[in-house]
Amino acid sequence: MSTAFIPSQLPNLNMWFDGTDPLNNGRPPNDGDVVPFWHDKSSNSNLMTCQTIDTHPGIYHRSMQCEKGGIHFNNSVYSSGLTDISQNSDIFIVMRADPSINNTNICSLYDPNLEEFNSLTRLNNKWIIDSKHPERKVGAVVQELSSQCIMLQWSVANNNYHVYKNGLRILFSNCLSYTPGGQLNFYLGTTVPDSSNDYIGEIGEIIVCNSQLDMWSRQMVEGYLAWKWNISLPIGHPFYGKQPLV
Repeated sequence: MSTAFIPSQLPNLNMWFDGTDPLNNGRPPNDGDVVPFWHDKSSNSNLMTCQTIDTHPGIYHRSMQCEKGGIHFNNSVYSSGLTDISQNSDIFIVMRADPSINNTNICSLYDPNLEEFNSLTRLNNKWIIDSKHPERKVGAVVQELSSQCIMLQWSVANNNYHVYKNGLRILFSNCLSYTPGGQLNFYLGTTVPDSSNDYIGEIGEIIVCNSQLDMWSRQMVEGYLAWKWNISLPIGHPFYGKQPLV
């Protein structure tokens, strides 16, 4: 018998943060509750800790999208602490940014030993891959003005970057030219601990894999997130309008 696909079935799943169950106890917080810790639902039991709990805490919004909850960021910053994230990573994020904010940082991979970072950022209402080094900054040509919930996939793999929005690739570059250490920080809402333009908006779900997924696995994740969060995939996508089963 077929069952519904869930992220824990992915190979090399590193982290899975679910806004419908941020405490990983099967019960959502109350609307407006402060969320100091976002618990990992993968078997690795990582933890996203709010670094700005005293000044800009993450707040639970119980109805982010289709009566499902997420974390509201108001210059809030969460960090995993050092964790084993490889150079080849796929990161999926369901989010809804404040459309009035032109420049904002969504997430980053940061190497404290090299003081290196790569981040997914919206600059002048366009998605870019930002970096400490100008040669690794990559910009998309598509304007991002949506006030709706969207799904982004950010791939960092050997000598290339990809960004997909709602199942369509909007950015590609082959300009990755460094090897990070084995232990990295994964940040939500910022590029590095002392950056500006921290995120304002909501995040509903994050899935991080320690490998670049093959096309079918990527489409399974897209289908899962689109079905769950009522996000439209392109016609022709294998999971357009249906839930992925395994």
